[in-house]
Amino acid sequence: QMAQPPNTNKTGMVGLQRTKEQYMRRLDENIETLTEGFGKLLEEAKINERLQNEREDFQLGVYAAQMVLASENLVKMITEMKHSILINDFETINDNVAKQTEKYSSMVGSVTPQIAALKKDITAALMELESELYLSNYKHLNTS
Repeated sequence: QMAQPPNTNKTGMVGLQRTKEQYMRRLDENIETLTEGFGKLLEEAKINERLQNEREDFQLGVYAAQMVLASENLVKMITEMKHSILINDFETINDNVAKQTEKYSSMVGSVTPQIAALKKDITAALMELESELYLSNYKHLNTS
């Protein structure tokens, strides 16, 4: 493994902490918006009572729109977090590369003797075929 510059790890940790704080703040804001909107929808839409005017109808639409927006923001956050993990998780990526390298290195060790045995068998078969060709009546067809 290569040594990293001294500040890279510290800077990376500060950046991760800042990103975590931003995500937590956004998460709290969106969840608060969802719960407030749901509560207000329940207050305004009482069972067995008709909406008394257009103002109440408009308020219900606004609350519902805020809830939809907050839900969309949460989905966007989840997507951003997944992308961030996939792209920036170098430790896991390096571990996977090391495991694959080790796996294929061990496969090379088991395949090399098989290839050598195949080479020996093919060489013997080709020599046998060549000698049969030169001893046969068809050897004059091979000259080009």
